[in-house]
Amino acid sequence: MTRKFSLWLLCAIFAILLGSCAPAATPGDNFSPEETAARLTETLISGDKGKIIAFMDDNMRGLLQDSAEEIWTQLTAAYGEFSHAGESERADAGEYKIVLAELFFAKGELIQRTVFDTQGRVAGLLFSEGALPGPGGGSAEEIGEAVTFYADERYPISGLLTFPDEAGEKCPAVVLIHGSGAHDRNETIGANRVFADIADGLTARGVAVLRYDKRTYTYGAEITESEDYAKFTVMDEITDDAEAAVRFLRGDGRVDADRIYLAGHSLGAGLLSYIGERAPVAGYIVMAGTARRLWELALEQNLRIVEEQSAAGGTDADRAKIETAREFVAAETKKAETLSGMSDEDALNETIFGMPAWYLRSFEGIDPAALHTRDGRPVLILQGGRDKQVPPEDLDRWRQALAQHPDARFALYPELNHLFGAYTGEDIPLLRISEEYDVRTPVADAVIDDIAEFIGP
Repeated sequence: MTRKFSLWLLCAIFAILLGSCAPAATPGDNFSPEETAARLTETLISGDKGKIIAFMDDNMRGLLQDSAEEIWTQLTAAYGEFSHAGESERADAGEYKIVLAELFFAKGELIQRTVFDTQGRVAGLLFSEGALPGPGGGSAEEIGEAVTFYADERYPISGLLTFPDEAGEKCPAVVLIHGSGAHDRNETIGANRVFADIADGLTARGVAVLRYDKRTYTYGAEITESEDYAKFTVMDEITDDAEAAVRFLRGDGRVDADRIYLAGHSLGAGLLSYIGERAPVAGYIVMAGTARRLWELALEQNLRIVEEQSAAGGTDADRAKIETAREFVAAETKKAETLSGMSDEDALNETIFGMPAWYLRSFEGIDPAALHTRDGRPVLILQGGRDKQVPPEDLDRWRQALAQHPDARFALYPELNHLFGAYTGEDIPLLRISEEYDVRTPVADAVIDDIAEFIGP
């Protein structure tokens, strides 16, 4: 649960069609964490299940017992032939030792994040797209004010606050709210840095911007190991820290406290009105969000993947996998339809489309459109016409759901994708959407212009 790629909604069906979705490495008494992480990579390449499991703590062994040997197969299926390992660096958190290592594949670059417990066993292993910062990778040094705030004192949140060069006595400000997955402050996805683009663009247009590392990005290992992890909710993941961010901005005398806005992307976009109820703001910018329940979007994504795979044909074995996937989707849908009435015991032990039922149940009382209509604050709904994760039809759903809203505005960008970039390469199926995001497509100026105009001078 670290900086996981934002397509985790696709994880369940991906596991059926390509291999395991869970990631992971022999503790080495005489090896440094960096050396052990490198040995783990070599073992993953070998596919030797017994040796892979030997690296793990008890929790990881349980997670990977049936899938450890498939990890590397899954990675190469998605990213092509492995080329070589690059640089590595340490990013420890408390008692956990964390190693970040670059891995180069034919179709992209990944960071292997290996988390070691106090006994040198692997307590977490995840792969994210991108490069390490510094020479040879990452981005240039970011300009802005480093800030810290928190909703839970166990998890201080680090962020970056940028102000316009010629800000007046007080200026409007925006808080950026991430999508699904454990994102950094820039919402780095493949070759793209969605929030960095938005922050740079809005700051140049007179708006202060606060962006921050998501709690699960910074404290993934601690959260996973905590006693209350089974009851982890969307409030723990997103909304509590977003509310704290708004309160933090209100305390900055350079910010016009009456002109603080929330801008959310993807999953975060559907939570803005809920956040605004608890930390009132001047308005909302919904970017590729949905007014539907999370499991309904997961259902649609999984069905689309099945149809894409079915249309592609293949061997008898491929068709068998597709049929298994169809059966899986049908079974998960039945479970999802009982979510609101599910007992606590079942919610703690059940998963739906690969997501914990307890976590999904935390969304059940959140109706984004109804909350927007009730508070009546200005809302701008933005949608890319080539978005494969949240389809353009969701903009029509927003229009219908907000028909009684006093100030709802809508914009469709026919050529833009889920990241609000203009991807012009070959058409990529949803199951391999990461290949599209591996291409640098900055957030379009038209999007930033519309947001700035919505906020006003």
